[in-house]
Amino acid sequence: MSEDTKQRIIRATLQTLREQGAAGTSARAIATAGGFNTSLLFYHFGSVEGALLAAAHHDTDARIARYSEHLEGLTDLAGLVTFSRQMHRENLEAGHVTALVQMLALTSTNPEIREELASVFDPWIDMVETTLDRLVGKDGIAGLSNADLAVGITSLFLGLELLTHLGDRYGRAEGLLDALDDASGLLVAFGLLSGAGPAGEDTPTSSGLRPHRDADPLADLPGPATS
Repeated sequence: MSEDTKQRIIRATLQTLREQGAAGTSARAIATAGGFNTSLLFYHFGSVEGALLAAAHHDTDARIARYSEHLEGLTDLAGLVTFSRQMHRENLEAGHVTALVQMLALTSTNPEIREELASVFDPWIDMVETTLDRLVGKDGIAGLSNADLAVGITSLFLGLELLTHLGDRYGRAEGLLDALDDASGLLVAFGLLSGAGPAGEDTPTSSGLRPHRDADPLADLPGPATS
């Protein structure tokens, strides 16, 4: 029962953060969203900040579990870009990254949570770095290490999610992903990157072309798209 209560509080915390933002996420707002007394939140998590951090870790763990298996099966950069496109759409619609961005905003007034919140992003960065190690080799790209690229890609993804909320003027993630898709093909064509999979074999589609940009690589992933 205690674990069920914790999960209920975590779900209510995420819901409140997505719907009301950092400024509106109070113990009372969370309790109202979840239909429980505020005393339960303080009993299980000690503070609103404790509940927020627990919720962030829970949401990240769910995302990583959902995506990591598919990433392990990717064989080239074009597949990674296609996957990133669908992941962007899914996270935007479900509000997963919105919650993390809102928590980042909290660090300006709650500096004590910065270190713990930073650890929430470590699994994302590690997942991207591991994928790059396998797809492009451990030497990185154009003199940049995969560790640095992983931090950059994660930061770019967060920034795209944030700017997309500002409307059409900045909602250009699809165009950027199209450009990355084309660039990955050019890098392979000019011999700057291998188009081969992990076993050293080329992996084109039956027509010799990349998968269609609208194909959904997340459709068969385990776990729900929302949490």
